[in-house]
Amino acid sequence: MSNSDYDNQVNEARRQQARVAAQIDTPFILGKPAAKIYHPLKFRQQTDEELKVQNTELEEYRDLGSYHISKASMVAAARDFYKYGIPYLDAREKTVENIIYGQSWAREGNFGLLKEFLEKGFVPSDTFDSSGVEPSPHHLIMERARRDGYNIPDKFLEPKGIRDDKRNALYAANDLQSSQIQFVEESRKHQRITSIKSGFLIPDPDDEWRVPIVLDQLWIVQEENAQLRFLGVEIVSSFDQTRHKDTQALVRAEKLARQGIELYRVSGAWCLIDSWRAMSEFMYEADIFPKARNLYGYPELKDIRDYVCSHCQQPMIRFDDYWIEKCFGRYIYGDFVEFDTVQFVHPQCAEDIANSHL
Repeated sequence: MSNSDYDNQVNEARRQQARVAAQIDTPFILGKPAAKIYHPLKFRQQTDEELKVQNTELEEYRDLGSYHISKASMVAAARDFYKYGIPYLDAREKTVENIIYGQSWAREGNFGLLKEFLEKGFVPSDTFDSSGVEPSPHHLIMERARRDGYNIPDKFLEPKGIRDDKRNALYAANDLQSSQIQFVEESRKHQRITSIKSGFLIPDPDDEWRVPIVLDQLWIVQEENAQLRFLGVEIVSSFDQTRHKDTQALVRAEKLARQGIELYRVSGAWCLIDSWRAMSEFMYEADIFPKARNLYGYPELKDIRDYVCSHCQQPMIRFDDYWIEKCFGRYIYGDFVEFDTVQFVHPQCAEDIANSHL
């Protein structure tokens, strides 16, 4: 890592920490639902042949260490049954449904389609790498809502930029989804984040054509016993943290719960300092791979004041997942010597520690 990269990281950390100075004690999660909401997947009646494969031949396909490529679809179906309780469907039919519904979900991703998936027994799943996808500006989301038939006033179509906290949060969320395999072994139950959508529209349950509720993120989580959960994430800026706004948030959360959505409100200030930590704290509160936060500074980094490099004493942020290194010790003349406490440092400082023989 070059000195210029180090300087850029320190300067950016100093700038962002100054932006959130007034919210230095803000918690990660500003609101969460009282209970989880589960959505059972529905299925057609299975044929005798399917039941035979599911009940008597499953053991053959549970051994995922080796199988012929021609059996890949059958193995995937058996895995879905074993882990999530999803009944086996004919591999050819399942493949066709995956293609048709997968394309529909990627292209449209609306609430009506989501409910249809439940009736069809289909799990919405992202079929492409979304790591570089940015949230859509609000006015473009409202334009899409108007095209879908919602009554959108013209004032909502005025162009606005994308907030940094929302951009950072989606970047981290997509990265956590793509790397979720590292959390699986630590989970006490079978789970899978199948899809994350940005700018998702949820119709108002009291008037389906009025201005819809816009979720900054919608997470689809597959659980055991053929169940899904729909998790809404709202990134809350300092301007949203007023008594009036909090009252509005409670109303919105109640409306979303009636639509089967769990709403979690995440601090925008934290998303400017460490969006990976903020989103992994949301995962903890939502009981999705709750140990994921251990990779991003829990329990040592308790608040924004702790984001100071242990080596150079300059401010830090996690703008990208490698911007903060966790050091347990250093090599001194070939021998590894542990630190008394874990140290969090800039990547350049981690290199300096590794190369130091003093």
